[in-house]
Amino acid sequence: MGKRRAPPGRELADLLYRSLPLRSMKKRARFYLLLIIGLFLVVVFIDSLGTFDDRPYYQVPHGNHTHYVPKDCDPALSPGDAPTREPGPGERITCDGRIVPAGAF
Repeated sequence: MGKRRAPPGRELADLLYRSLPLRSMKKRARFYLLLIIGLFLVVVFIDSLGTFDDRPYYQVPHGNHTHYVPKDCDPALSPGDAPTREPGPGERITCDGRIVPAGAF
């Protein structure tokens, strides 16, 4: 009895699967996929720090309400002294915790 041969198409598929360029393409694709996922996670982390936030105040959750603390105060305003109402358009929070029209300060 002779050795059994694989179907003709199967030999070609095995040759292509075991070839070096295909393996390197898979490694390259995996590298780029991990790179894209890593960059996405870095952007998400930086955004969570508030880097891309252009509001002039921080939102500080406190129990069942939120305090709105201004960013540009020295010394910083305590969250307990900050207002619990979000400033509307054309309003800002002063360093003593009052909400005033934007041009009044």
